[in-house]
Amino acid sequence: MNLYLLTQTTFRGYDTYNSCVVAALDEETARNTHPGGYVNERIPSRTWPAPEFVTVTLIGTADPSVRPGVVCSSFNAG
Repeated sequence: MNLYLLTQTTFRGYDTYNSCVVAALDEETARNTHPGGYVNERIPSRTWPAPEFVTVTLIGTADPSVRPGVVCSSFNAG
């Protein structure tokens, strides 16, 4: 299981996510994970962009006990 940093600059300001860390088996799975904890199914959102606008960076390997999904996220509440 890998750890990925997901960032975006499409939506800025209040009530948006700017980044999150995701545990996933591969980059594609990570890219399609919404910081709110669900798989992005291209549901229109003003909090996080479509997967093709998300930057994904491999940051490490997770402990074997870590389950796939969002580890932490940064939400700019307004």
